[in-house]
Amino acid sequence: VFFIWKGLIPAFTSFQTDFPNYYTSARLVLEGSHFEKFYDNVWFQEQIHRFGISEEGKFAPFPPLTALVFLPIAHFPPLIAKQIWTSFNLILLLLNVLLLSSILKTNWKFPLLFFLLSGLALINNFKFGQLYLLLTYTILLGYYFYREDEKILSGISFGLMIGIKYFPFIFVLYLAFRKEWKLVFTSLSTTAVLSLLAFFILGSEMHKAFVETSLFNHLNGILQNPFSSTFQSWNSLFRRLFVFDEQWNPHPVFSSNILFEILRWLIIIIVSYVQYFFLKKVFASQPKYISEPLAFAIIGIAGIYLAPATATYHFLIIVLPVALLWKEANEFSSRWAIPIGIIFTAIGYIPYNFFHSFDAQGWMTLLAYPRLWLETMLFLASLFFIQELTKQKSVHTQ
Repeated sequence: VFFIWKGLIPAFTSFQTDFPNYYTSARLVLEGSHFEKFYDNVWFQEQIHRFGISEEGKFAPFPPLTALVFLPIAHFPPLIAKQIWTSFNLILLLLNVLLLSSILKTNWKFPLLFFLLSGLALINNFKFGQLYLLLTYTILLGYYFYREDEKILSGISFGLMIGIKYFPFIFVLYLAFRKEWKLVFTSLSTTAVLSLLAFFILGSEMHKAFVETSLFNHLNGILQNPFSSTFQSWNSLFRRLFVFDEQWNPHPVFSSNILFEILRWLIIIIVSYVQYFFLKKVFASQPKYISEPLAFAIIGIAGIYLAPATATYHFLIIVLPVALLWKEANEFSSRWAIPIGIIFTAIGYIPYNFFHSFDAQGWMTLLAYPRLWLETMLFLASLFFIQELTKQKSVHTQ
């Protein structure tokens, strides 16, 4: 009921960011000109209004390939296009549920519950006209085909969305570590072919503008307001605490750009090392049918945890990692499955507006990042579960 009330009905009847950005870019592609201006925020805003949409928006920091996604519906009026995309998202939700059901070897009710428990992730994906159910489906396909030893199909699936939303690349990196070279080559080739298609259609000037104005800002979490707790990341938190900015952050707790860089890289190094250490432990102590799902779970959870900026809808992409973790934990002991389920649900439903009032309030800013702390708890819960799992295996071996 909450999903229908807050997500589905608004999706069919109104516009919010980010649909106007995707739709406008596709309409402009159909018109076939001024591709080099896509990353000019003032000009792009004028185009949004020209197409009859009153919402604020911009194309940055999306990669150029993003402009091609909505081409099949761009010739429709904006609201009809939004309704078509919402209907497609409903089909994608069904496909995601059925595929996750096949992966987990359970009936459809449990995967559907998992998607509904993602809360604001699912709701805002529909309401904002986002692409994250599509992205989630390609990740699910990639994992499914990998499990079925269909390496080429798995590589294609992982590669389909890397040029639009970078997240699947972390799984490709892991599979390179596992020396799955056929899969890795197929994935990168798929990404390259799609990127070359965008380059051929949209031209070099647009790609040059993307690299110069958006790519590195995006990778560093510098979006609309990189200091805002809306993005719930270590980058955002450390910027708010330690980086002075006359417009966005005139009163940091302690002004030090060096401290900001040290802390954010320290977090990346620690989490990456701990993840690597526990992956080695799980592969050393568990058979492949247990170690591989846990590896995908840890990598997915750590990937979103280290992301330079996260929005609510991003958490659809950890439905698979958390579901895999929960399944293994539930088969081992409900003592681990219950807190994992509670943390995941809390990420989906916690009232972020309440905590937002603490943003930019000195050390009280720490209270403005509940999703970041819940992500920390989820990451630690996965590690403690694996620690106990490997310990039990060690005891049985002795």
